[in-house]
Amino acid sequence: MEGFGKLYGDDADHLAEIIAQFPRRSFAARVRMLLFCFASLYERDGAAPYFNVGIRQIAEFAGCARRTAERFMSDMEADGNIVRVGTMKTKAGEFTKRTFWWLEHGRVSDISRTPQGTKPRASRTPVSYETRPKSDTSEAELQNSGEAARAAIAARFAARERMWGDGE
Repeated sequence: MEGFGKLYGDDADHLAEIIAQFPRRSFAARVRMLLFCFASLYERDGAAPYFNVGIRQIAEFAGCARRTAERFMSDMEADGNIVRVGTMKTKAGEFTKRTFWWLEHGRVSDISRTPQGTKPRASRTPVSYETRPKSDTSEAELQNSGEAARAAIAARFAARERMWGDGE
């Protein structure tokens, strides 16, 4: 299979972050689905890269059930790793355009810089609940900002670190 997406250094770092979160029971299938989505990215000058592969295509490529691919995509969107950037219509029907969180606003050489007219993204580094600063932000505001998804990822990451140790 030939892909369209070009793998840059920051892409590899972010994909490795995502892969580290996958559960062991479906690890191989999820890695195949993730990399298939990344390889299917279309990059146009001045626009954010996106992919529009369907659930059936993902399942067929990964050699898994359609339901497994649906669950993968819903988990990736719920965790904030994949975001929807619109829809497109073709003769075959209407498709959802998706991209990865760090590509949502196009390629940026330094992820801490954001394109003009966009709000800066919160840091994607794991923060455990114990060290997370307390705030007066309501749960609804956290969910709307995506912070709840990032906190859930951070909690899972911290739990795995405690379980597996430092890998030595």
